[in-house]
Amino acid sequence: MTASHRAATTPHRATTLITAAFADAGLAGQLYAADIDSGAAVAVAATAPAPTSSLHKVCLIAALYREAAAGRIDHTRQVEIPAAGRTPGPTGLAVMRDAARLSLRDLASLAVAVSDNVAADILWQHVGIETVNQTMAELGLRQTVAVHTMRDIRDAMTAGAGRADQPDAAPDLTDPAVLARLSVLDPARTSRSTPQDLATLFAAIWRDEVCTGDHARELRSLLGAQAWSHRLASGFPFDDVRVSGKTATLPTLRHEAGVVEYPDGGRYAIAVFSRAASTAAILPTRVRLLLTSDTHVPTRARRLPAQLLDAVDEADVVFHAGDWVDVPTLDLLQDRAERLVAVYGNNDGPPLRERLPLVARVELQSCRIAVVHETGPAQGRERRCAERYPDIDVLIFGHSHIPWDSRAAGGPRLLNPGSPTDRRRQPYATYMTAVLDGGHLGEVRLHRLHHLPRRS
Repeated sequence: MTASHRAATTPHRATTLITAAFADAGLAGQLYAADIDSGAAVAVAATAPAPTSSLHKVCLIAALYREAAAGRIDHTRQVEIPAAGRTPGPTGLAVMRDAARLSLRDLASLAVAVSDNVAADILWQHVGIETVNQTMAELGLRQTVAVHTMRDIRDAMTAGAGRADQPDAAPDLTDPAVLARLSVLDPARTSRSTPQDLATLFAAIWRDEVCTGDHARELRSLLGAQAWSHRLASGFPFDDVRVSGKTATLPTLRHEAGVVEYPDGGRYAIAVFSRAASTAAILPTRVRLLLTSDTHVPTRARRLPAQLLDAVDEADVVFHAGDWVDVPTLDLLQDRAERLVAVYGNNDGPPLRERLPLVARVELQSCRIAVVHETGPAQGRERRCAERYPDIDVLIFGHSHIPWDSRAAGGPRLLNPGSPTDRRRQPYATYMTAVLDGGHLGEVRLHRLHHLPRRS
């Protein structure tokens, strides 16, 4: 995607589309996205404070590196970490059984990479809440305030969700009455920020305004090491696009802030906060997919078939495996699809290749999907794809115009939807639909097209 194409959608239209997407997902959403260099921005409820939970680890680590750069903290200092008394959590030092010894900067790496609560609380002890808040104030982030450590958040949830008649019972965090009592869900009573403040913090880190030199480079590298790729990174499924960031999760809340860097030098600070209407810990997981390829407009058809466009409207994610031929068809699907994951094919010229990758990768739920135009001859395809894509669950491809559905031994499921406009020697022009449910791909269906818009 080129910088000129990214700028093609007006801020007003972008805000309208984003607001509609939040509503369709059953979310109250907030967003701030800004060009780090020009300052151009898109905002949706971006100045309203919200609980930050683990996102405040970014503020903590920014303060650590600013203090280290000023010589007030030695971030290479080694810290002894006893096995007992650690902040509970599902990752990192919380699940380790033995005593450990780590530097402050390695603790910072754990706090970002796997959202380690133990590592973060040790840093809170060494940096201090007052220092973090002073750092945010110096950077002009007046709505970003630390109140709680990670242990404080856990203790507040336990106290607020407990039952007086059964103090040892596990709290029901799907009960709206329980959630209404939790102070950690009230921005007036817990650590808080806004999407605009957190995106501005990331922009400041990338502009060397928090610290400079080796400290700044190390801080940016650390923020690029997050293991979770199911939120912000999943929206940019391209090998040459780098996403750095940090997630945060509380009951009904799912946030992420970070930086997206394109190969043309474009870099964007983004923060997305969401609060779900549903109190379920795991939101509904059925994702409707549409797979198409080799549309060849206008060389093989005047336009895309109406049946295919209707299916685009019904899908949550549309995949296109290349050979578009014309740019307007790409524009059409980008405008019409709720989400488009696409690549270029051998018949696509420079304008399309500037906007699309050779291979696109995306993780939906826990399913790892790749899209590529060509996989070579049918003979040996499963073996080749298993070798080339060992970390992929589903590979969508095109080129042959021949529908295909098989699974490589020890490799991905291979899907070719055929062509909706040029059936060649096949009896019908085709496309595919499928459903992801809890990370499982099912309901894969090949659809036949009977009436095609021919070339004039």
